[in-house]
Amino acid sequence: VSTQSTWKQWYQRRVHGKQWYQRRVHGKQWYQRRVHGNIPKLDTFSPSDPFIVVSVQDPKTKRWTEAHTTEIVWDNHNADFVKRFTMQYIFEEVQMLRLDVLDADAKDANRRTGKAREAVTDFIGTFSCSLADLVTRRDKRMETRMKDRRGRVVHGANKQPSSLIIRTEEVNDCQDVVLLQLSGRGLPKMDLFGRADPFLQMYRATEDGRWAAVAKTEYHKRTYNPDWKPMLIKVQQLCNGDYNRPIMIRCFDWNANDAPDFMGEIETSLDQLLRADRPMVFKRRNNPRKTYGELIVRKKRLRQQHSFIDYIRAGLDIQLMVAVDFTASNGDPRDRGSLHFMGQHGQRFHQDNDYVQAIKAVGQVLEPYDSDNMIPCWGFGAKLAGQNAANHCFPLSLRNDDIELRGVQGIVDAYRQALPNLTLSGPTLLAQVMQTALSMSTEPFSSAHQHYTILLIITDGVINDKQASTDTIVHCTDYPMYSALIPLLPMYSALIPLLPMYSALIPLLPMYSALIPLL
Repeated sequence: VSTQSTWKQWYQRRVHGKQWYQRRVHGKQWYQRRVHGNIPKLDTFSPSDPFIVVSVQDPKTKRWTEAHTTEIVWDNHNADFVKRFTMQYIFEEVQMLRLDVLDADAKDANRRTGKAREAVTDFIGTFSCSLADLVTRRDKRMETRMKDRRGRVVHGANKQPSSLIIRTEEVNDCQDVVLLQLSGRGLPKMDLFGRADPFLQMYRATEDGRWAAVAKTEYHKRTYNPDWKPMLIKVQQLCNGDYNRPIMIRCFDWNANDAPDFMGEIETSLDQLLRADRPMVFKRRNNPRKTYGELIVRKKRLRQQHSFIDYIRAGLDIQLMVAVDFTASNGDPRDRGSLHFMGQHGQRFHQDNDYVQAIKAVGQVLEPYDSDNMIPCWGFGAKLAGQNAANHCFPLSLRNDDIELRGVQGIVDAYRQALPNLTLSGPTLLAQVMQTALSMSTEPFSSAHQHYTILLIITDGVINDKQASTDTIVHCTDYPMYSALIPLLPMYSALIPLLPMYSALIPLLPMYSALIPLL
């Protein structure tokens, strides 16, 4: 065993001698990679699998809240994390951050929380600082040592102190995205008995003259001519909006239970990638005259992605529509436990019930974007006066010629006037009210007149026509319309005050409307 271990070490140095030589000669590059991690070895048969959890401290309660989590870098003591985080810097506040470095023992460890995460992770080290400490660094770079829970410096696998590098940069307001599909040809042989398993990692130049990882491809097994999947990357992430900013593309050979081997690198820019009409050559700094394969840009496409504010400034008109559930599953309005509770006799609507709270919470956010402030409103699932069957789409005003109501307060007033005159019934059918809203949202539009419809359906969460509702939602995706379902189940009632922070995202998420039946 001792002889085999010694031979294996000698063999690896001989076969991968160029990488070993490069690390030795180019000490600057080696140092940069080392200080990015140098974490302790916590796994018996392989290097550690680190990821970082970023927490923010509440200045009043001093409690820590998890804000961001990086990806897991498998089998690597010197991890370069690709995932980046955007935080708002507030000059007059002390914004404390804590970075906890953990070793993952499960593929979804970084997506778990609480005790479920503790069961599949090992604690490596931590570091705390204020956001101001990071922002005020002249080179926008902080290098610090990790400490354990007792405040002692953590030492890595090479017995040196474990270091952590944090880089900050002011975000440029760039909404563009770029689609890149890259291929490799003629990559070098790295393993004696097998082919390479190549993948790419992209870096952008930082203000301190170093490189920061920004994107990564998947690895392809046993090939020297990989065709990687297309990558859709934000230009802000790739080069912070500077198309001439240097970008480094490095190719690595993936290894199971070991750190990847360096194959070659290309220094370029986004502008050069978009104009590339011939293959680019991988090289190594220790032998710049020799080539180590080619990189081919098979597909490149730049797309300008407009923000919600851009659409509003260009004249987009948002039409808000509201539908209220009056089915019997909401409970008797005279019962205090009902979602439609009207209050005690003589004190009707002295307090807002769950439906009124939801209408105000979401409506007040979206109301300013409706140019005429006239909101079509319907009710469904109730028997009107003189009717024996439930009506699944009727004007909330109870007047067929008066579908539109003025503002959120007009909706609340009409709701309070209609509720005592309705008999709650059922079942809960959504398709008819969605089809009615769709018929009003399909009016012609041009570049000078653009409109987008948001149908807000407030219900107790029970749906009896799931298939018909799903088919209608799918049909709505062909039109500028989004259906938002607000379920007022008792378990969700405590979340009603939080609706405004989520409702602002409604116009931005039309692609999720097909998921509404799954809520």
